[in-house]
Amino acid sequence: MENDWFPPGGFAPLSAGLGTHLNAIVLPTFCLGIFYMAVLSRMPVTQFKSGVVQGDVAALSRIKGVGKKTAERIILELKDKVGVTETWQDAAAGQVSAPAADAELALIALGYKQVDARKAVRKALDLDPTAATEALVRGALRLLQN
Repeated sequence: MENDWFPPGGFAPLSAGLGTHLNAIVLPTFCLGIFYMAVLSRMPVTQFKSGVVQGDVAALSRIKGVGKKTAERIILELKDKVGVTETWQDAAAGQVSAPAADAELALIALGYKQVDARKAVRKALDLDPTAATEALVRGALRLLQN
């Protein structure tokens, strides 16, 4: 039996037509995405996001079908992305000032964890509530190095 609708792999150049090209990527994309859909169906999104940001391997390992290594891989792949979107959402909602959000994003871009960056920026804001972004980044970096 031959199934030409969803080939299991291979390459289809765009010159072969858009339909052929799309058929070559539908099945692999579906197979890769189905795992994450299963993960999110077994845990609330907010709990999943906090588990990823905090690096909580035990919480993610409690999901059926996710072991310790898979949980570590999920955290490694999604940690930076989830932290950045959470910072953007907080800034858009007005929960965080623009300089604080920019400072937090700068620290995340430098490689710090989102949780650590947020704590350091809050401490720097406590010391000087009217500080500009540059001052917040410098103050947060001092706090993170100690």
